[in-house]
Amino acid sequence: MLRLFQSLKYIWVALILYLTLSQGGGSGWFEFLKYPGVDKIGHFGLFFVWALLYFPELVVPETLLINEKPVRFWIVATNSLVLGILIEIAQSFIPYRSSEWLDLLADVLGSATALLAVNFVRRKKSNLN
Repeated sequence: MLRLFQSLKYIWVALILYLTLSQGGGSGWFEFLKYPGVDKIGHFGLFFVWALLYFPELVVPETLLINEKPVRFWIVATNSLVLGILIEIAQSFIPYRSSEWLDLLADVLGSATALLAVNFVRRKKSNLN
């Protein structure tokens, strides 16, 4: 089961890269809403889901690491920040894309919200045991 989640993380990163770097990638996904900044919702959601994929124990309890240190939280936070920065740098060199710091903020907020949700669920589960 852990391998499935590991694979899903990489597939999700490929999806993020496709949607943020390709010409037609994410342009039509939120087109129906027609207001400025709606792409931030997409950035937030993509990074939210990606961060959750680091925590398979939320779905499969037997994958919980016993006495785990908060290292995984820092790994997720660092990975999302680095990926967001690299995407924005890459977009600045792509003619049909634009680099926006608010996209990076949406990426980081998506991951941070997921980490807060994971922490909340873990505390609730530990209180039940």
